[in-house]
Amino acid sequence: MTGTASGLGRALVDRLHEDGWRVTGLDRSGATGDLTFDVDVTDVAAVDAAVASAAAELGSVDGVAACAGVFLSALTPVHALEHDAWTATIGVNLTGSFNVARATLPHLMQSKGAIVLVASTAADHAGPGGAAYAASKAGVRALTRSIALEYAMHGVRACSVSPGYMQTGMTAKMLEHDEIRANVVSRIPLGRVSDPAETADVMTFLLGPGASFLTGEDITVDGGGGLMAYTDRGENEGMWARHERRLQRQASV
Repeated sequence: MTGTASGLGRALVDRLHEDGWRVTGLDRSGATGDLTFDVDVTDVAAVDAAVASAAAELGSVDGVAACAGVFLSALTPVHALEHDAWTATIGVNLTGSFNVARATLPHLMQSKGAIVLVASTAADHAGPGGAAYAASKAGVRALTRSIALEYAMHGVRACSVSPGYMQTGMTAKMLEHDEIRANVVSRIPLGRVSDPAETADVMTFLLGPGASFLTGEDITVDGGGGLMAYTDRGENEGMWARHERRLQRQASV
């Protein structure tokens, strides 16, 4: 799996270890796992070599997860977005996922295994200044569905997950501001930013036998944030407050 040095990838390594998996970790530096490689997912030759070495060392590749990701557009409108930032974002998030899938799918065909790619709620809900990130993650979803369709006849399953706001290095600088964090939380029905371990739990399920008839799906892990397009948490709280007042009036009659 990729992106194992921190954030969601690190959380997934820990979660898979709990279930007895032996994990190969790929990251640009500081990868974690039973077998690790310092690899940039945009480097096709390096990815191919790491996968070949891992398969030879472990004997089989039973599950794959692509967690490596970047957000580089610096909240810039599309006309001002630097080409390099666009290319790098697509390169890591989408092409990097493709590189990992391309290298591992022949092994997954042999093991009848599963692959999980990391998309994002940004693929559905555009945010100002996030065009490159949103486009890359929408591409990850489409890539996942293509893999699911093409490789089902070989017993391979493919799904993606779309996390909302997680407490990771990618979001740390933004969420450390109390006003911004409060605004984010106000738009999440469950009332908090998620721990990466919660998405890791979902990915572990998708990689395991419990999801044996599930393929081609994207699982949203956002605390209900996608439900808030036409409302907000305050409106929901207001409804419950009015309901409680009605009950109190009825009880006093």
